[in-house]
Formats: sequence, C-alpha cells, structure tokens
Amino acid sequence: MKTTCGASFFASHGHLDNRPRSEQGAEISCPYGPGTRLWTVRVLNFFVRIALYWLVLFSLGRVLSIVYQFHSVSTSSLLEIPLIFLSALRLDMATIAALLIVPFLAWLLHEFTGWKTIIKVVHFLNYIIIILVTALFTGELELVREWGTKVNFRALTYLAYPREAYASASATPLFLLFLILIVFASGGILLYRKLLRNVELVSVQKWPLRVAIVLLVPPMFFVSVRGGWQQIGINTSSAYFSSNRMNNMIAVNALWSLVESMYAARSTGKNPYLFFPLDQARTESRKLFGTGQHNSLFTQKKPNVVLLILESWTADVVPSLGGEVGIAPNFEKLVSQGLLYTKFYSSGARSQQGLVAVLSAFPAMSSAIHDPRRMQSLPCLAQEMERLGYSTSFLYGGDLNFANFRAYMTFCGFDSLTGIEDFPKELTSDKCQQS
Repeated sequence: MKTTCGASFFASHGHLDNRPRSEQGAEISCPYGPGTRLWTVRVLNFFVRIALYWLVLFSLGRVLSIVYQFHSVSTSSLLEIPLIFLSALRLDMATIAALLIVPFLAWLLHEFTGWKTIIKVVHFLNYIIIILVTALFTGELELVREWGTKVNFRALTYLAYPREAYASASATPLFLLFLILIVFASGGILLYRKLLRNVELVSVQKWPLRVAIVLLVPPMFFVSVRGGWQQIGINTSSAYFSSNRMNNMIAVNALWSLVESMYAARSTGKNPYLFFPLDQARTESRKLFGTGQHNSLFTQKKPNVVLLILESWTADVVPSLGGEVGIAPNFEKLVSQGLLYTKFYSSGARSQQGLVAVLSAFPAMSSAIHDPRRMQSLPCLAQEMERLGYSTSFLYGGDLNFANFRAYMTFCGFDSLTGIEDFPKELTSDKCQQS
C-alpha cells in the first residue's frame, strides 16, 4: 500500500515510525525528498500547535476583559473591538516567540541526548505558564477598573503584605474572580491537552540539518521577540491605537506587560540620586528659584502656542550664551525677539526624559515613560491646554513607538499624533525612517 505524506502524518498522531521500510505496513511517498521521513512537517507541527494555542489563549483572555469592562469599552465605537485584537497581534507574536524558546531548548536536548521524557517537562512548564497567564488576565479585570493599570511589578509587591492587600481588596468581588480563574485556567489546560496531548518531539535524521537548525533558529527567535528587524524593538506602544484608554490596556499583552514592568523596576538597592548632603542640596535648589514680580509674556489673550523641542540642543552654538557664532543664526534672531532663559539646563540624557520633563514637569530621575502606572498619573501640558479651549497635536520626525512615545502621548491626551510614517518620504532621512 502506498501512503501520501499527508495521510501518513495524520495517521501517525505525532509518532515517528523508526522501523526499517521493509517492516512498515505502508510505503511512504513524499514530495520532500527521500530520507526526510516527514521530519519537517512533524517538527513544525509541534511548535505551530504551541504557538496557535497561546494565540487562542491570549484572545480568549481579551474576550473576557472586553465582556467584564464592556461599560468602559463601549464608550468608544464598538467598531474598535476588532481593532483590539488586531493591534494586539504584534505584541502577542513577540510574547509567543519568547514562550517557544523553552520548547526549542527541550527539542535540542531531545535531539542530542535522546531524552524522550523531556516532553513531559515542557508540558509541566506550560501548565504553570497557563495558570500564570489566566491569573494575570483575571487579576487585571478588577485592577484595571480600580487602579487603571495592568498587573505590574508594583502590584505584585503588595502580595508581600497580605493583610494590607486584603484590606485594599475588601470591595473586590473575590469569589467571582476566583470562580473566573478556576474556569479560565481549567479550560486553558483542557484546551492545551486537546491540542498537544498526542504531539511528540520528532528527531531530525540528518546531522547537517541539525546544525543548520541550531545556527538559524536562535537568531529567528531574537528577531521575533524584538518584533522585527527595525532599529527600535517592539514595546507596549505597538498595541496602542485608540483614544479609549481601556481599549489600549486590553490590547497590551498581559504577560509582556508584567515582564516589562519587572525589568523596568530592577534596582541595585541603592539610591542613585544622592549627590549632595541633604542641607547642601536644599541650599543649592533654593538658588535656582527667583523671587519678585512676574509679568505676562503674551500680548494676546489666547495666542497660538508652538513648542519646538530640539534634540541634543546646546548653549555651545548660541552666541548670546557664549557659544560659537554663525552656527545657529535663526535661533539667535529668536533670542533678540523674545525671552532667553540663561539658566535653563538639560533635564536628562535621553529623549524620553526630556519629553516627560517638558510636557509633564517630571524630573529625569527615572523612566516614567516606561511605567504605564506612573505615566498615566502624570499631569500633562496637553491636558491643561485642552482645558483652556485649545486643540493639541504632537508631531515627531521619528517612529512614535520609540521609547513608548505613542503610549505616553496617548495618555497625555493629544488630539492628534503624527509620526515619521505620516511625512512624505522625500522629507525623511534614513535615520528617521529607522528610528
């Protein structure tokens, strides 16, 4: 009897028949070439099924969030609901790529040591991650509603103080959340067993192919986890798409958000900002604040306000500040027509520090822009301008996903955001297109 590759694959249920061909009950005719024994299809089958499983679980978690937070989600157009899943896809795929690293390492151990029971270890670890992911989605249902934030490192630190944590959750429907968690986690494990119960690790028969996989797959994981070849790796900004904060938070992958917050919260245990004794620091700070009368700078009651925020600007090119002559003549003209602050110092060494300082008056002592919980609690100039009846726009000659800019500007409440993709290509440099 002659069997096609597809028929042999589905009949095998993931098992590889290693008997000599003369002892097999069916002759395999395969278009992949003699000797491959369907290893390509079967190896891919293992990883593809795991990837699809995580994608389905993340999507089910978002369905649960949308239903639970429907009152907030429905304040915007219901047509945005499909966009939640679409906007979440890139971050989900990057998270899935990270989750596939352990199964790949297990496959390598199986391949080079013959450790067949390693698949049980993979299943066990995945069960733990399933419980963690379902717990994250469940915990966020009330955390997002009460705190306006996803489960993050700070929220987890409250678990070290169970009495205080319980007191703060006294109004939370704990029984309902516990019931949701049990159903969600049990359903997730059952679905996992349904999809992967009969799938086994399959060996590659040829050593050159083994070496090629070892050399090529790790770089593929690296590229996938960072979201592509672009200069700036993927971050939570890639999931932001709406003026509705709830829709954005649901779109952000829960597991990615937690790991990112834990990475941002890492600390050496020492205060890095103690440069002077406290008394000296207070004395020096008081010198920076002037006293006296303050006159209005504007001749109009409601002027048009444009902030030009320059990257890497320095007094060394401003003659009025003792800098070189002829490098910035147009800026020097503005000096003669306006007000020049001669004791205005850089608020940080990075763009994200400078922007938060300019727009939110937040000192560049930590990366607030990478912490959604802290970010959304900051005041912002755009919000103040809106209260005064202004329309606001933010234009950036680079990728808005850089350093979480899109998320921060969305929280700030700008009416419109313009990034490098909105400018004509002839106006952009190669560096801007990559940033």
